[in-house]
Amino acid sequence: MFFLMIFISVVALVWAIMTARSLAAQYGGWNAGLLAAAMFIGIIVIAQLVLPDINEVPDQFPAVVLWRFRVVSLGIQLILWSTLGLLFGVVAERILLNRSNLVSAPLRST
Repeated sequence: MFFLMIFISVVALVWAIMTARSLAAQYGGWNAGLLAAAMFIGIIVIAQLVLPDINEVPDQFPAVVLWRFRVVSLGIQLILWSTLGLLFGVVAERILLNRSNLVSAPLRST
């Protein structure tokens, strides 16, 4: 269930980004971003409600193992979102540099 929820959140994020891009022309960038964020939150809430609750830690389960799992899952989230953020930064920088080069490039006449 843990990896399923990570998968759902990544797919929902990609879908929200694609939706924001398609709605930007109609509603503007800010409003499209807000609508996409609301859609993302809605998908995550529905997934949390649909997926079964897992609270099956036996009384004799070692607390150290549970703590290590929590630390590792936090690390996984840190790596996942840091990678997505860095990739977004690289792609956004390339797009912005290409646009600024197109705007600032002088027209050549022959």
